[in-house]
Amino acid sequence: MNSNETNTLSMRKHNLKGTCQEEEDGKSGGGLQMGGLSKGRTVNGALLLIFLLIVSVVILVLGDDLTVVQQVSFKIPRWNSAFEVESAAEPNAVLPDVEWNRHRKSMLQDYSPQPTETASPDVDQWGDYTRVAEELSTHTIQRGQSNVEKGRVEWVEFPYVKENEKELLVRAMRENGTLECHHVRTKTGRIVGFPGVELLHREVFEDEGEKVLETIRLEAGPVYEFQIVSVDDEDRPRCQGGDYYETDLSGPTWKSRPPIIDHQNGTYSVRLQMDPRFAGVYKLRIILLFTNFHGLHKRPERWARVEEVATLRVEFTVPENSTALPLPKCERSHFVDRKYWSGRWTREQYTEDCEYSRYGRWICVNETLQCQEPWCDGTVGSLESNGWVYSAHCAFKIFSKEEAWQCLDKKWLFFWGDSNHIDTIRNLLNFVLGFEHSVKFLNRRMDETFFAPGSENRTSVRITSMFNGHSNMSMNYEGLFSTHNQEFAEQCRAYFTGETAPDFMFMNSGLHDGVFWRDMGDFVTQGVDYNVEFWTNVWNNMKARRPDLLYRTTVTTGGNARNQSYNPQKMEWMNHIILDSFTRLKLERFQIIDGFDYTYPWHYDHKTNDGVHYGRPPSKSKWAGGNLGHRYFVDLMLVHMLLNAIC
Repeated sequence: MNSNETNTLSMRKHNLKGTCQEEEDGKSGGGLQMGGLSKGRTVNGALLLIFLLIVSVVILVLGDDLTVVQQVSFKIPRWNSAFEVESAAEPNAVLPDVEWNRHRKSMLQDYSPQPTETASPDVDQWGDYTRVAEELSTHTIQRGQSNVEKGRVEWVEFPYVKENEKELLVRAMRENGTLECHHVRTKTGRIVGFPGVELLHREVFEDEGEKVLETIRLEAGPVYEFQIVSVDDEDRPRCQGGDYYETDLSGPTWKSRPPIIDHQNGTYSVRLQMDPRFAGVYKLRIILLFTNFHGLHKRPERWARVEEVATLRVEFTVPENSTALPLPKCERSHFVDRKYWSGRWTREQYTEDCEYSRYGRWICVNETLQCQEPWCDGTVGSLESNGWVYSAHCAFKIFSKEEAWQCLDKKWLFFWGDSNHIDTIRNLLNFVLGFEHSVKFLNRRMDETFFAPGSENRTSVRITSMFNGHSNMSMNYEGLFSTHNQEFAEQCRAYFTGETAPDFMFMNSGLHDGVFWRDMGDFVTQGVDYNVEFWTNVWNNMKARRPDLLYRTTVTTGGNARNQSYNPQKMEWMNHIILDSFTRLKLERFQIIDGFDYTYPWHYDHKTNDGVHYGRPPSKSKWAGGNLGHRYFVDLMLVHMLLNAIC
């Protein structure tokens, strides 16, 4: 090392030593400036760390509401961003405040014959819970009284909006967070107006490890209404809707979802009914799944609550001179009148300790067991459901093989939707059309002709499936966006451009949309509106007769999927947006099957589903939730519901 290099190195060491010494001594000079900058960075870093810790504590304590995250300026999922529906397509998309309030009240029109008597009272931002409870009680149907005229008993109906439902739903979501009271966390829901509501504050007892209230007795037949009031940590009612409550009325012979309506003011009306023919003791559960529209997030897992608000034991008794509720047999017209259903699963006979066979089949009752009127018509044993059968505003026919082939011979069925369609097609072939489980696998996209066994190719049905979960058949999670892919769109269109076309078209979308769409505004405009325009264009340019259209709403996702991107709150919201948009076309021969309602009573666990499918083939294998074997009858029931609609 030469002398120059030695001097340079010595100077560097001296400068470094001087700098450190000056920082320690606090002297002025270049070294102090560097030390001050370093100290400033340290202080700033400490302040930033303290700020982040404070924010983290706020989110952990109050983070149940998306609006709290907005306050601390964190970037939030885009679904809550404001958007406008194109006025050219929807002239009433942006409703003035007066119009909005009027339409909000109209949400009860199909829910109660006299909405002014049952609508929830106004709840101020920081109102008194006791006062609200008293007011709601005065608006509640009293014990033993029906919501219909004296002497008449009718089935409870699910509430729906006749006009502008899409705009109402979108605006309710979009306005979330615009008032101070929206920033209040929902602690739980309080039940008011329930006959026997005084029991809610009395001692509870254990039943199968669960805390249940003392028995409440009601007469079977009439419709009873009560309210759920969402309250904060101080038991003060919230002013905003968007909380998602699951309702379940179930026992050994009856399962149903009591219909519920969100008044968008922090109160929710629930209606309860039991047919006198099934009088007995049942369990009514109310579960808070999501609060404050959080189920509409792209990734909502962190917001899931899944908390039981109440578990009530209700004994329905048979009143004197009780009248059986009328239940006509289903005709094609029954699939036109109702947008949303409020049905029930019932059974008259069943085997208490039934086990699946070595093939994974659940043959628990005699396969020739006939339906009990009025709940269905045909052989209920063929459903392999241990006696369960679904009915709604009409009773379904359970088709025999001969009856099904007589209906479907030489017909062309076109399915456009998720993979539940594939399960339905396979179950139609194996369980109903006599293929005796020889059909093991079907492609997501297929176009095949199936000949009736033993018919020497004289009897046949053509079935086409266009999986819309993704424009690439091997992938998932596009849903309605799949038609933006021109190649896929043209493949769909091609089936409707010839001299012949499908006789029936079965449509659905939802599960894959739940994962794909980050912004609910884009879902409405680029998803729903885009596809309504696309399919309208396809149908208007056909040479052949337009097929009969049947829309099946998306199933209720079950078990562990209840808090996922395709959770029940989001699926129900999407179902209503899609169905409202297609019904506005006022198409002839347009029918509806409510897949959400008929699967709802079974979505709390994995006994009948893997989370998103209700019709997987029988198998003696490990199933979702850890059980061996699974029950497939829910989708098999759908097969017969579809046949009722088209035959």
